[in-house]
Amino acid sequence: MFSDCKASTFRVTSHCVKIFVERCTGCTFRFEGRIITATIEVDRCEECNLLCSTKVGTMQCEQSSRMNLVYAAKELLGKGWIIW
Repeated sequence: MFSDCKASTFRVTSHCVKIFVERCTGCTFRFEGRIITATIEVDRCEECNLLCSTKVGTMQCEQSSRMNLVYAAKELLGKGWIIW
């Protein structure tokens, strides 16, 4: 879980169950480790970059603005969902 982060860069390389990002501003998140549920939830964030080098089947982004989502390869989205 990432909460209230400002102007920072994070790199997640370990296995985890799920990713939560909330109330972050001006941050870059690099997801490289396996996410077991293949789910990332983003809430009330601004001007953040989410860079995915691992499978993310569901990306849920709520009440956020000026966000960038980049997959390293099309296959990492699979048959997933992007919910804005």
